[in-house]
Amino acid sequence: MEEQSKSAWKLYAWIISTVLVIAAFFFIVHQARKPSTLPIKRVQVLGVSSQYQNQIEQTVKPYLNKGFLTIHLKQIQQALEQFDWIATAQVQRIWPNQLLIIVQPQKLVAFWNGDKVLNNYAESFPLGELTAGNNLPQLAGPSGDRLKVLSMLQQGDAILEALSLYITQLHPNLDNDWQMTLNNGMNLQIGEHQPLTRLQRFVTVYPKVFATSKKAAKNIDLRYPNGMAVRWGKLNGKKTTGT
Repeated sequence: MEEQSKSAWKLYAWIISTVLVIAAFFFIVHQARKPSTLPIKRVQVLGVSSQYQNQIEQTVKPYLNKGFLTIHLKQIQQALEQFDWIATAQVQRIWPNQLLIIVQPQKLVAFWNGDKVLNNYAESFPLGELTAGNNLPQLAGPSGDRLKVLSMLQQGDAILEALSLYITQLHPNLDNDWQMTLNNGMNLQIGEHQPLTRLQRFVTVYPKVFATSKKAAKNIDLRYPNGMAVRWGKLNGKKTTGT
């Protein structure tokens, strides 16, 4: 009987101690989850210039009253990615009282139809502060042709790189003929078919025909199968043409 009593007391003691441990655990968790216990004291932002730091901090500020353990990282991420100029945002806790935000801005590659800007995935965004001062090429075309035009820009620039030239304006006209302007002021009419082959032909003849010429070539029509038509700039007060 005495042995049974001891066993019962041991069981009661174990149950009580277990309950106390669990209660203490929940009490600690409850206290730790209070914003006043572990408040966020610092927000560090990486990946953007100082002019955007304040915008990000003001966006994050309403979420900071949750405290270190209960702050909603996903909600902050979603709020930041609502800005057109942000491609992705990562939000992390840094023990014991910091929030780290890593921002990846959109990689802007071209203006589109005069009132938008394209990123490197041909996604379009309204013009905003981020594009101010950017010397981007001017692209134009139907909305559904963004990827097509951007691809032509990238492939064309790759071909022209051998001449240290690049495209500043590019668009297909109503006949789907490609037209482009280069950084040296030359206007090229390439046509619809095999545009890259024709552009490569231009690069091939450029050193002999254009680089050494005392005349400035203004407009070059590359739509001919075996040659090109060139409209030269002014020479002694007269415009000249040639093929």
